[in-house]
Amino acid sequence: MAKFKILKEPQLRRLIFASIPADLADWLDYTVIAALFAYFWQTGPFPLAMFAIALGLPYLVAGPFV
Repeated sequence: MAKFKILKEPQLRRLIFASIPADLADWLDYTVIAALFAYFWQTGPFPLAMFAIALGLPYLVAGPFV
């Protein structure tokens, strides 16, 4: 298959497979922080919205230039 041709490069394959657990750990961190906001600190929807904006803002601002 043509779409899996990229996985034949060993260095790129290593990078892709190493990023999978790192991305999973990032999303687990985000889930824990959101749970802290919602349940432990009992904040309202505004801090959760600010957290979501803080996560997405670097991609929106720096993404087009990078």
